[in-house]
Amino acid sequence: MDVARMPEPGATEDPARQDLLRIYEQTKTIAVVGPSANGHKSAHMIPTYLQSYRYRIIPVNPKGGEILGERVYPSLDEIDSLVDVVDVFRPRQRPRPSRDRRSRLAPMSFGSSLARTPQKPSNSLPMRNLR
Repeated sequence: MDVARMPEPGATEDPARQDLLRIYEQTKTIAVVGPSANGHKSAHMIPTYLQSYRYRIIPVNPKGGEILGERVYPSLDEIDSLVDVVDVFRPRQRPRPSRDRRSRLAPMSFGSSLARTPQKPSNSLPMRNLR
């Protein structure tokens, strides 16, 4: 790229990147669906990385137990604290949750290892524990 034609820093940042930065600046708690205890998997490395930046990680897996020093909740519905972002890790062969189900779970954002643009809930479930 011609340096003379490069935009000023921050002048024309990618809107999706700006959305992600805004979301993660406002985020304190991330529910991680499908975390792994296997240190070689992305489903372990990414939540570990986020935790190192002081995000509270709430693992969600029907098997329960403990991951990253946190209690594992069997479902999103059983989390008893506020959640800002839901981050989903899944084996490649499994289909993604439907957009309707995703938008009802987390009105702030819902991602598959990265948060997406904020979604408005449609036909919302009660948001007693999700923002």
